[in-house]
Order: sequence, then C-alpha cells, then structure tokens
Amino acid sequence: CAGFFAVESSSPPGGVVFRAPCHKTAEPARESGWRRVYWCGCPGGAPCCTPLGKVHPAGLALLKGYGWAPVAGPPYPAPAFTLTTRKGADFPAGGAGLPLVRQLPQACTDVLDDKARLAALARAAGLEGRWTPVTYTGLAEALEAISTDEGAAPDAVWFVKHRLGVQGKAVVPMTAPSLSSWLRERVPRRGGGGDYVVQEAVSMAVHAARKFVLRAHVLVVAPPGRAGAGYLHRDVITLPYAVETRPGNDPGTAGAALQKAAWVSQAGKRHPQPLLTRDLPPGHPAAGAAVAAQLQAMAHDVLTAAAPELVPAAAARCGASTLYALLGWDVAVTPAGALQLLEVNSYPAIASGTMAQVDTAVYTTLVHDLVAGVVLPAVDGAPPALGGFEMVWDDGA
Repeated sequence: CAGFFAVESSSPPGGVVFRAPCHKTAEPARESGWRRVYWCGCPGGAPCCTPLGKVHPAGLALLKGYGWAPVAGPPYPAPAFTLTTRKGADFPAGGAGLPLVRQLPQACTDVLDDKARLAALARAAGLEGRWTPVTYTGLAEALEAISTDEGAAPDAVWFVKHRLGVQGKAVVPMTAPSLSSWLRERVPRRGGGGDYVVQEAVSMAVHAARKFVLRAHVLVVAPPGRAGAGYLHRDVITLPYAVETRPGNDPGTAGAALQKAAWVSQAGKRHPQPLLTRDLPPGHPAAGAAVAAQLQAMAHDVLTAAAPELVPAAAARCGASTLYALLGWDVAVTPAGALQLLEVNSYPAIASGTMAQVDTAVYTTLVHDLVAGVVLPAVDGAPPALGGFEMVWDDGA
C-alpha cells in the first residue's frame, strides 16, 4: 500500500473516480470544501455510496447532533467523514477532492483482513503460536502438514476458511481424517489452493457449557503529516456460541460430528446475550485484568508487524486528510487463559448482523468515541477526546 492509485471498484455508474494528483495544502476543514453531510444509497454522480453506511441509527442521531445533515444532491460535496461498508467505497490514500476523514484503503487493511496475509505476517513476525493459531496459507501446504503424526491424529480438528470470507459463512470445521481426504481430492485439481487457509482449532475455554469469543475493536489512525497510532477500546464484547459443548461436538471427542454452530461463533441461532468483559460474573475465563493486558500486548505486537503495509507513508497521504481503520478482532481464550487472534474484520458489524444482540449503547459509545477522538479534531480543531480508546501502539515513538 504505497503511492497513489485510483479506485472505482464500488462507484455507481457515473460515479466519481478519484484520479486527481495529491495536493500539499493543509487548510483547516472549516475553510475547505468538506461538508458535514451524508446521503443514502448509491446515487449517480456521488463520489461513493452512502458515506455513513456502517453507522447505526443511534450513531447517526449522534452525528446529527454535531451538525451532520442529509443532502439530496447533485452536486455532492466531499463529505467530512465516511464510515462506509466494504462495497460502499474504497478511497485512495491521497488525492484531491477526497473525504477529510476516511477509512484506510482496502489494499492496506487487507494485510490483516485477508486471512492468508495475516497468517503470513504472523509467521514472519514470530507471532504464530503466541498470538495466532497455526495457519497454513494454501491447500498443498496444509496437506503436507496434516500428513504428520500429530496433524493427522483422529481427534485433531482444523478449519478450512476462505481467505476473504466474512460472518462465518465460508468456514468449515473438519476432523483430521476428513480434512486429509478433502485435501487429497482438491489439491491435484486446484494446485496450491491459494484462496483458502487451513487453521488449527484452538482449545477454547468454556463458561456455562458454551465456548465464546471476544470481539475487540482496534482503531488505527494516521493524522496528516504524522505516523500512525493504534488504540484498543476498553469495551470488549463476549460472544457465547449458540450450541453447548457436549459429547458429540466437543473439541476433544474423537470421531465427533462437527456441528458447525458448536465450532463457529456466528453459526446457529438463539445465541445467549453478549456481555462486556467488565460485566462478566466472577470466575468467567474472560473476566479480570489479565485478559485486558493480553489484548493490549497482542494489539501492540500485531500492529507493529503490520505497520509497513497497513499505514501509508505520510508523503503518500498528504493534505489535511486523516485516514483511519476501525477493526473488529475475534479473539479466543484458551483454558489456560491465553489469547489467540482468530481473524480481523476491517468492516465489522455495528449493532447489526452478527452483532445485532449486543446492547446498542455499546456501539453508540464506540461511534461517539471515534467521532470525538478522530473526526471532530480534524473537522473543527476540537481537542481529541478518545473516551474508551486507549493507545496501544505508536508508530512514531
């Protein structure tokens, strides 16, 4: 992710394609062409689909309180702030006529969002095994590994994941014998199978007969002319699985029928109510300061490793723009209390989809802290008020 590039992947017919050269001016936002506006849908002539497509209704009401208003258009002014869906827009790092505060280009965030790239990054940085599970970045590599005595144990479980899959839809848990057969059938036909990763199952802690994952939100910010910084929000969500762990779907049961809802957190229906880690009952494996400290250390190490590809150089960003990424990290807790990063989502659900059961106030707070800590300082010079975001990484330190 370096230099300048044009993006037209999600622009509607007649939409704007940003090809203007980078300009070096750093005018205050209030004196520029940026406006506190948004629109709905993907109207022709607009620079992107709805700029606030990821914002939930309570978050939109909050922004309206800060002066944001809908615009019918055309013409469509450059919005001061975008929090779009993956398909809504993919803006370049630099150029004229771009939103003032916008998400990092997908070419940058894919270093974490793409499961194959995350696995390769973790292995190269020595983080595999410490912060991430053993993950093979192609089917041929996985077949070689699964043929070993340990990898082929009958009770060993692996996940086949599409490298760009979301919401657990492209995740298949398999026992080692089933995976070995599946790989032997596909590798000759598909070669390396580079669109998939094969990830070793993590032994997970259980509470009230259910496994769970943590959803942590990590904010990466690249202000104008400065190095990037990373923040972890203190509101960490605990997401119980839909199905109880019991004989027949337990991770250690040889020959178990791998019911997907017992293995994939997003699968199944009627999930128990998610809770913030600070609201967990005593004795819960994710309660306490040790988990929070590990999350901070994990975020620091992963962002440090990803920084060269995640954050464009200041010269490539230029102008007054602030680039950011609001990332959702899915983290497992082992019975010993260790953490493992399962995957990263650069467009995490906000009070919808897989997170619809989470208390809406959690996401309203998250959007508020993003706006008060990143958006308003860029738009009108307000001092940053990061709220629940705590710095865990500073690329300029």
